[in-house]
Amino acid sequence: VKSVASAVGGRCTIVPVKPNWTGSDDLLGYYNPIERRYHPSQFLLALLEAAREPQVPHFICLDEMNLARVEYYFADFLSLLETRSQAPWIHLYSSSEERQAVVDNTLFLALEEEARKRAGLPDNASFSDILMNDQANLELRRLAGFQEADTLLNYHAKIRRSLSGMIDIPSSFRFPANVWIIGAINVDETTHYLSPKILDRAHVMRFRNPVLMDWDAVESELKPFDLDLQLPMNIASTDLGSRAQYPVF
Repeated sequence: VKSVASAVGGRCTIVPVKPNWTGSDDLLGYYNPIERRYHPSQFLLALLEAAREPQVPHFICLDEMNLARVEYYFADFLSLLETRSQAPWIHLYSSSEERQAVVDNTLFLALEEEARKRAGLPDNASFSDILMNDQANLELRRLAGFQEADTLLNYHAKIRRSLSGMIDIPSSFRFPANVWIIGAINVDETTHYLSPKILDRAHVMRFRNPVLMDWDAVESELKPFDLDLQLPMNIASTDLGSRAQYPVF
């Protein structure tokens, strides 16, 4: 997978699958309601990076994909693959969390502005200026209903983390059309075999043992050429295929 990505000028992300994966949270990450932040996974970060580079092919390889049951942690994507008319949406958390974070931040900014006015600070005074000014600090704590000095600072940091996290991780986004998900598997007594539900939605490539291959026959198929193999082909993502409806039955 790395070699193909390098050859076509694309990106490659290797995501090792853990045997204890049982749900979509293991694949995509999870939303923490206490911290009010989304904790992304390596897989989700690769999808978001691909969305920022729509012309570049991105290959995400789930290494040892069948160490866990694919039907469990990959179930949401098995359903998304059936959406052929357009790129499906991936929903991570409720959009109401975004709206609530904006409301909380707007309210806190209004309290900051009022504390500046009461303390006689200029409009461009920063939050650190308010904390270091005894009167402004006291006014903001009184307006916000806080009793301890460090609680105010922690609340401000919590809002900042919440907003920055939601800017980086949206509540939902369309599955990037320039992403190909590849699962590398071995079939033995330590792995789970793939069900027909998965095989019906995938292109299966079986690699033989290279030690048992007839390399003389392989080399006889090679033809000389004068291309520089160190240069990528720079294939656009659309050249590799696009989502389309299934053939009419």
